[in-house]
Amino acid sequence: MTNLRLGLAIGILAAIGCGLVACGGDDASTPTIGATSTAIESTRVPTTPAAAATSSSTQPVPTVRRCATADLALATESGGAAAGTHFLALILTNTSGADCTVSGFPGVSLVDGVGQQVGEPAERNTAVAVQTLTLKPSESAHATAGFPNFQNFPSGKCAGPSVNLKVFPPDELNALTVPLIDYACPGFSVQVFKPGKTDQAGG
Repeated sequence: MTNLRLGLAIGILAAIGCGLVACGGDDASTPTIGATSTAIESTRVPTTPAAAATSSSTQPVPTVRRCATADLALATESGGAAAGTHFLALILTNTSGADCTVSGFPGVSLVDGVGQQVGEPAERNTAVAVQTLTLKPSESAHATAGFPNFQNFPSGKCAGPSVNLKVFPPDELNALTVPLIDYACPGFSVQVFKPGKTDQAGG
């Protein structure tokens, strides 16, 4: 009888102890959802959107506009002679109050006293690579035109004489003119604009 009472007492104590420590194994190892969510939220760091950071740190790059005809003055200067051709530097000077750019070939032709074209316009001579030149106020660029000597051609091959030289700055629809008496012969050509006012022998 004593042993029975002792066994019952031990069983009751075991049941009470198991309840206190949450017996069952699986429940004790499972994390609560609330604790996990709180841990994740605490690790989040506010960030600045990349687009906003880029826009605030990037400054606009100023651009230099193309020289318009109204910005320029035209003059000519001898560029020497070689192999039956004489050369002329077609000089454009920036007369505006701001920087502007010149790049590529001018349109060049000879005209008579009433502005009619004499012969064919100058062909493009691609011996020199195109470059973009920024002209500050009062700075100049030149394009070298080659005029084959008309005396070297049979009658009827050349047109002329002209009264003026007509020059269109690159990508412009309005032209500048200067007085020039010459002939448009086969081989009449022009190169791209280069820095300064002239070079020698058609350089």
